Order: sequence, then structure tokens, then C-alpha cells
Amino acid sequence: MSFETEEVQHTIPANRSALLLHGFTGAPSDVEPITHMLEAHGWNCRAPYLPGHEDGFARIGEVNWMDWLKEAEEEAETCAKRYGSFSVVGFSMGGLLAAYIANRYPVDRVVLLNAAVIYISPGRYISFFLEKFRRRDLSHFRRIAKIPQSAVMQFVRLASRLRREFRSVRQPTLICQSGRDQIVHPRSADYLRRVIPGRTEVIMFPRSKHVICWDVEQEEVVTSVERFLVHS
Repeated sequence: MSFETEEVQHTIPANRSALLLHGFTGAPSDVEPITHMLEAHGWNCRAPYLPGHEDGFARIGEVNWMDWLKEAEEEAETCAKRYGSFSVVGFSMGGLLAAYIANRYPVDRVVLLNAAVIYISPGRYISFFLEKFRRRDLSHFRRIAKIPQSAVMQFVRLASRLRREFRSVRQPTLICQSGRDQIVHPRSADYLRRVIPGRTEVIMFPRSKHVICWDVEQEEVVTSVERFLVHS
């Protein structure tokens, strides 16, 4: 399932199309500010729900990591057929899928937003929960409680299998990393800079947490992606 902002096909240049992939337990809204920015520039954007993430994760325990990969590939095939080539934007787990897609489809540019490579920072995660508890913000706990352990294991399997994909990405790549990310360790940006053979640009957002497109540096994040994709 995906939303498409325009039905017109073959009228938008190949380099003005993008596939945007959300994170584990996320939704297309994860990257919505970037989607809206690209739409404002006349881009055609596809931002699918990954299987199991629709309807409040009601089915997330029924899918596996290959279902997420298959959905990403199907969307990439659609982009390739309709537009010839396209850029790919991946947030968190979506960054892993973006690397896989970039290595197999006609991708022009890659944007990685807190890509899940060093994806567990125990100390930061504990601090995040303590902060939520102090604020009596239980919404996050209720949300996480819906996620079965089997789904978490599928995420871990996908991460372990796709992490190697970054070593083959040769397209120009923008790496955006939050400095206060409580899920993905900020060292992930250095790792990606080292292993990606193509040209890379790393931008750190020191005040932002994991959901980078919706945090305190949202404007700076969107502007950085705009410069990289639209104005380069």
C-alpha cells in the first residue's frame, strides 16, 4: 500500500522522482516533511506502508523481513518503469532497504536518515525511557507494548543481512544523523562514511533525537535534503 501524489506518468523527469521508505514500527509520516518538500518542487513521490505497519501494527507479527524487502523492491520496480530512474530516501530501517534498492535499481541519489546500522545504544535507550517515565508520557510504552518480540527479531534479521549493502553503494549519498538519537548510535554516520564507496556527505544534527524529520531541527533537515536532491 502506498500513496502517490500525482497520477500523471512519464511527464516528470527521472531525476525528479523519489521513493521514501519509513522505519521499523513507523509509517510514511516518518518522512512526510521531506515528501511535502519534494512535492512542492514538482517531484513525484512514492511512500509505501511496509507490510504489517498499517492499522496500528495489527498484523506486524504476521510478516517477516523478506516481506518488507519485497514491498520495497516492488515499489522500486514501479519507479523504474514509470520514471526511468529515481532517488531513494530511507529513514532508520528504511535506510537499510534504501541501500539494497540503490544496488539493484536505477537510483540517482541516496538519502540516509539515521540509518539503522549500529542500531542499539543501550545507555541512550534507557535514558530515553527514564525521560518518558519522568514526564509520565506513557504513549510510547503503550505503542511499544503492541510490538511482538517476533517482529523485533525480524528487524534484527533484516539489519544483519542488509548492513553489507552499504559497501556497494556508489551513488552520491547524503548521511543525516541525529546527535541525540536514542535508537541508532551516532557513530553510525562515521561507519557509513567509511564503508560507502561512492561520494558521501555527512551532516550531524546535534539536538535531534531518532525521529529526525519531526524533531527540533526539522527545518534544517528538510533544507539539507532539498539542497542535496533538488538543487545539486
